[in-house]
Amino acid sequence: MNLFQKLFLKKTLQAKEALQEQFQQLAQRHQNLNQENADLQNQVESLATQQTALTQEKEALQKQIDANINLQQTLTASTEENQQLSKKNSQLSTRQAYLEEQVEQLVQQITEQANENTQLQQTLVTSTDENQQLAKSNAQLSLKQAGLEGKVAQLTQQKAILKTQLRRKIKTKPKPVLKNRHKGTSRDLIDAINVQEQQNNPKEAVGRVKTQTEFIHSVNMGRRMIAPRVRKR
Repeated sequence: MNLFQKLFLKKTLQAKEALQEQFQQLAQRHQNLNQENADLQNQVESLATQQTALTQEKEALQKQIDANINLQQTLTASTEENQQLSKKNSQLSTRQAYLEEQVEQLVQQITEQANENTQLQQTLVTSTDENQQLAKSNAQLSLKQAGLEGKVAQLTQQKAILKTQLRRKIKTKPKPVLKNRHKGTSRDLIDAINVQEQQNNPKEAVGRVKTQTEFIHSVNMGRRMIAPRVRKR
Protein backbone atom coordinates (compact mmCIF):
# COMPACT_ATOMS: atom_id res chain seq x y z
CA MET A 1 0.00 0.00 0.00
CA ASN A 2 1.48 3.37 -1.02
CA LEU A 3 1.20 6.69 0.84
CA PHE A 4 -1.70 7.94 -1.27
CA GLN A 5 -3.79 4.87 -0.50
CA LYS A 6 -3.00 5.16 3.19
CA LEU A 7 -4.06 8.84 3.23
CA PHE A 8 -7.19 8.04 1.27
CA LEU A 9 -8.05 5.20 3.67
CA LYS A 10 -7.41 7.45 6.67
CA LYS A 11 -9.64 10.22 5.27
CA THR A 12 -12.31 7.67 4.43
CA LEU A 13 -12.25 6.32 8.01
CA GLN A 14 -12.39 9.88 9.41
CA ALA A 15 -15.33 10.74 7.15
CA LYS A 16 -17.05 7.51 8.20
CA GLU A 17 -16.57 8.32 11.90
CA ALA A 18 -17.90 11.87 11.35
CA LEU A 19 -20.96 10.51 9.54
CA GLN A 20 -21.56 7.95 12.28
CA GLU A 21 -21.36 10.69 14.93
CA GLN A 22 -23.74 12.88 12.90
CA PHE A 23 -26.02 9.88 12.48
CA GLN A 24 -26.08 9.33 16.26
CA GLN A 25 -26.79 13.03 16.89
CA LEU A 26 -29.62 13.00 14.36
CA ALA A 27 -31.04 9.83 15.90
CA GLN A 28 -30.92 11.44 19.38
CA ARG A 29 -32.58 14.58 18.04
CA HIS A 30 -35.18 12.47 16.30
CA GLN A 31 -35.90 10.68 19.58
CA ASN A 32 -36.17 14.00 21.43
CA LEU A 33 -38.53 15.37 18.79
CA ASN A 34 -40.66 12.25 19.02
CA GLN A 35 -40.82 12.71 22.80
CA GLU A 36 -41.78 16.39 22.38
CA ASN A 37 -44.35 15.39 19.78
CA ALA A 38 -45.82 12.85 22.18
CA ASP A 39 -45.93 15.50 24.94
CA LEU A 40 -47.66 17.95 22.60
CA GLN A 41 -50.17 15.31 21.59
CA ASN A 42 -50.86 14.62 25.26
CA GLN A 43 -51.39 18.35 25.80
CA VAL A 44 -53.72 18.47 22.79
CA GLU A 45 -55.69 15.55 24.15
CA SER A 46 -55.85 17.22 27.55
CA LEU A 47 -57.01 20.48 25.97
CA ALA A 48 -59.53 18.57 23.87
CA THR A 49 -60.82 16.93 27.07
CA GLN A 50 -61.04 20.34 28.72
CA GLN A 51 -62.76 21.72 25.64
CA THR A 52 -65.27 18.86 25.75
CA ALA A 53 -65.87 19.47 29.43
CA LEU A 54 -66.29 23.19 28.79
CA THR A 55 -68.63 22.47 25.91
CA GLN A 56 -70.67 20.22 28.13
CA GLU A 57 -70.61 22.86 30.84
CA LYS A 58 -71.59 25.47 28.27
CA GLU A 59 -74.42 23.27 27.07
CA ALA A 60 -75.49 22.74 30.65
CA LEU A 61 -75.31 26.47 31.26
CA GLN A 62 -77.13 27.12 28.03
CA LYS A 63 -79.80 24.72 29.15
CA GLN A 64 -79.89 26.49 32.46
CA ILE A 65 -80.13 29.84 30.68
CA ASP A 66 -82.90 28.50 28.52
CA ALA A 67 -84.60 27.18 31.58
CA ASN A 68 -84.14 30.53 33.29
CA ILE A 69 -85.49 32.32 30.25
CA ASN A 70 -88.45 30.03 30.27
CA LEU A 71 -88.84 30.65 33.94
CA GLN A 72 -88.48 34.39 33.34
CA GLN A 73 -91.06 34.25 30.65
CA THR A 74 -93.36 32.19 32.75
CA LEU A 75 -92.62 33.36 36.29
CA THR A 76 -90.73 36.70 35.74
CA ALA A 77 -87.46 35.53 37.35
CA SER A 78 -84.89 37.78 38.88
CA THR A 79 -83.03 40.09 36.45
CA GLU A 80 -79.83 40.00 38.51
CA GLU A 81 -79.56 36.21 38.26
CA ASN A 82 -80.07 36.39 34.53
CA GLN A 83 -77.29 38.98 34.23
CA GLN A 84 -74.92 36.78 36.21
CA LEU A 85 -75.73 33.84 34.01
CA SER A 86 -75.21 35.93 30.90
CA LYS A 87 -71.90 37.21 32.24
CA LYS A 88 -70.79 33.66 33.02
CA ASN A 89 -71.85 32.58 29.56
CA SER A 90 -69.80 35.41 28.04
CA GLN A 91 -66.78 34.40 30.11
CA LEU A 92 -67.19 30.81 29.00
CA SER A 93 -67.41 31.91 25.37
CA THR A 94 -64.23 33.97 25.74
CA ARG A 95 -62.45 31.07 27.39
CA GLN A 96 -63.63 28.71 24.67
CA ALA A 97 -62.32 31.05 21.95
CA TYR A 98 -58.95 31.23 23.76
CA LEU A 99 -58.80 27.45 24.01
CA GLU A 100 -59.66 27.07 20.34
CA GLU A 101 -56.85 29.49 19.45
CA GLN A 102 -54.42 27.48 21.60
CA VAL A 103 -55.58 24.26 19.93
CA GLU A 104 -54.91 25.79 16.49
CA GLN A 105 -51.43 26.85 17.57
CA LEU A 106 -50.69 23.39 18.94
CA VAL A 107 -51.93 21.78 15.72
CA GLN A 108 -49.62 24.09 13.74
CA GLN A 109 -46.69 23.18 16.00
CA ILE A 110 -47.46 19.47 15.56
CA THR A 111 -47.51 19.94 11.78
CA GLU A 112 -44.15 21.73 11.86
CA GLN A 113 -42.71 18.99 14.08
CA ALA A 114 -44.00 16.34 11.67
CA ASN A 115 -42.35 18.16 8.73
CA GLU A 116 -39.08 18.41 10.65
CA ASN A 117 -39.29 14.71 11.52
CA THR A 118 -39.78 13.92 7.83
CA GLN A 119 -36.71 15.97 6.91
CA LEU A 120 -34.69 14.25 9.64
CA GLN A 121 -35.77 10.84 8.37
CA GLN A 122 -34.65 11.81 4.86
CA THR A 123 -31.31 12.99 6.28
CA LEU A 124 -30.94 9.69 8.14
CA VAL A 125 -31.65 7.75 4.94
CA THR A 126 -29.04 9.84 3.08
CA SER A 127 -26.48 9.22 5.85
CA THR A 128 -27.22 5.49 5.69
CA ASP A 129 -26.64 5.48 1.92
CA GLU A 130 -23.36 7.35 2.36
CA ASN A 131 -22.27 4.85 5.01
CA GLN A 132 -23.07 1.99 2.64
CA GLN A 133 -21.06 3.64 -0.15
CA LEU A 134 -18.12 4.14 2.22
CA ALA A 135 -18.34 0.50 3.27
CA LYS A 136 -18.26 -0.56 -0.40
CA SER A 137 -15.25 1.71 -1.04
CA ASN A 138 -13.45 0.23 1.97
CA ALA A 139 -14.17 -3.30 0.73
CA GLN A 140 -12.83 -2.45 -2.74
CA LEU A 141 -9.70 -0.89 -1.23
CA SER A 142 -9.18 -3.96 0.95
CA LEU A 143 -9.45 -6.23 -2.10
CA LYS A 144 -7.06 -4.01 -4.04
CA GLN A 145 -4.63 -4.00 -1.14
CA ALA A 146 -4.76 -7.80 -0.91
CA GLY A 147 -4.07 -8.06 -4.65
CA LEU A 148 -1.12 -5.68 -4.41
CA GLU A 149 0.29 -7.60 -1.46
CA GLY A 150 0.00 -10.83 -3.46
CA LYS A 151 1.82 -9.22 -6.41
CA VAL A 152 4.54 -7.93 -4.07
CA ALA A 153 4.97 -11.44 -2.63
CA GLN A 154 5.21 -12.91 -6.15
CA LEU A 155 7.77 -10.31 -7.22
CA THR A 156 9.80 -10.91 -4.05
CA GLN A 157 9.79 -14.65 -4.74
CA GLN A 158 10.81 -14.09 -8.39
CA LYS A 159 13.58 -11.75 -7.26
CA ALA A 160 14.94 -14.38 -4.85
CA ILE A 161 14.82 -17.03 -7.61
CA LEU A 162 16.66 -14.74 -10.06
CA LYS A 163 19.32 -13.96 -7.44
CA THR A 164 19.84 -17.68 -6.85
CA GLN A 165 20.11 -18.36 -10.59
CA LEU A 166 22.56 -15.47 -11.03
CA ARG A 167 24.75 -16.76 -8.21
CA ARG A 168 24.79 -20.23 -9.78
CA LYS A 169 25.76 -18.80 -13.17
CA ILE A 170 28.57 -16.77 -11.61
CA LYS A 171 29.88 -19.87 -9.81
CA THR A 172 29.73 -22.05 -12.94
CA LYS A 173 31.24 -19.44 -15.32
CA PRO A 174 34.90 -20.28 -16.21
CA LYS A 175 37.55 -17.78 -15.15
CA PRO A 176 39.40 -15.99 -17.98
CA VAL A 177 43.06 -16.95 -18.51
CA LEU A 178 45.36 -13.94 -18.71
CA LYS A 179 48.11 -14.24 -21.30
CA ASN A 180 51.47 -12.47 -21.28
CA ARG A 181 51.69 -10.52 -24.53
CA HIS A 182 55.37 -9.62 -24.09
CA LYS A 183 58.06 -11.84 -25.52
CA GLY A 184 61.66 -12.15 -24.41
CA THR A 185 63.20 -10.84 -21.22
CA SER A 186 63.34 -7.31 -19.99
CA ARG A 187 67.14 -7.35 -19.81
CA ASP A 188 67.45 -8.19 -23.51
CA LEU A 189 65.17 -5.30 -24.36
CA ILE A 190 67.19 -2.91 -22.22
CA ASP A 191 70.42 -4.04 -23.90
CA ALA A 192 68.84 -3.58 -27.32
CA ILE A 193 67.81 -0.06 -26.37
CA ASN A 194 71.31 0.73 -25.16
CA VAL A 195 72.82 -0.58 -28.42
CA GLN A 196 70.38 1.55 -30.43
CA GLU A 197 71.30 4.62 -28.40
CA GLN A 198 75.00 3.95 -28.95
CA GLN A 199 74.41 3.70 -32.71
CA ASN A 200 72.48 6.95 -32.73
CA ASN A 201 75.05 8.85 -30.64
CA PRO A 202 77.95 10.52 -32.51
CA LYS A 203 81.52 9.26 -32.18
CA GLU A 204 82.47 12.18 -29.97
CA ALA A 205 80.02 10.98 -27.29
CA VAL A 206 81.21 7.34 -27.25
CA GLY A 207 83.70 7.72 -24.45
CA ARG A 208 81.77 10.14 -22.25
CA VAL A 209 79.61 9.25 -19.23
CA LYS A 210 75.84 9.50 -19.57
CA THR A 211 74.09 12.35 -17.83
CA GLN A 212 71.48 11.76 -15.15
CA THR A 213 68.63 12.59 -17.53
CA GLU A 214 69.85 10.20 -20.19
CA PHE A 215 70.36 7.44 -17.64
CA ILE A 216 66.89 7.86 -16.13
CA HIS A 217 65.34 7.99 -19.61
CA SER A 218 66.96 4.71 -20.61
CA VAL A 219 65.97 3.03 -17.35
CA ASN A 220 62.38 4.22 -17.68
CA MET A 221 62.17 2.98 -21.24
CA GLY A 222 63.44 -0.38 -20.05
CA ARG A 223 60.84 -0.50 -17.32
CA ARG A 224 58.09 0.18 -19.79
CA MET A 225 59.14 -2.80 -21.84
CA ILE A 226 59.22 -5.15 -18.85
CA ALA A 227 56.24 -7.48 -18.89
CA PRO A 228 53.87 -6.88 -15.94
CA ARG A 229 53.70 -9.61 -13.37
CA VAL A 230 50.41 -11.51 -13.53
CA ARG A 231 48.95 -12.31 -10.15
CA LYS A 232 47.57 -15.79 -9.89
CA ARG A 233 44.05 -16.04 -8.50
